[in-house]
Amino acid sequence: MITLRADNRVLVNNAKFAYLTTNYASNAATVEVSNTEPFSVGTPILLSEMGQSDAEVLKVFSISGTDIGLG
Repeated sequence: MITLRADNRVLVNNAKFAYLTTNYASNAATVEVSNTEPFSVGTPILLSEMGQSDAEVLKVFSISGTDIGLG
């Protein structure tokens, strides 16, 4: 079996971050974040940290106040 590994830390250098304000189930369609400024509708959002087994990349579907709709 082949195992591929990559150092992807360069992908998040100088990136703006926001944090979830509470824990959510894996099927949540909307999440509340500490700061919506780094996000815009249609762009990908990384939930968790790059390289973690529980990391997910989803698209921002909508932004309303501090809520982000995922789709």
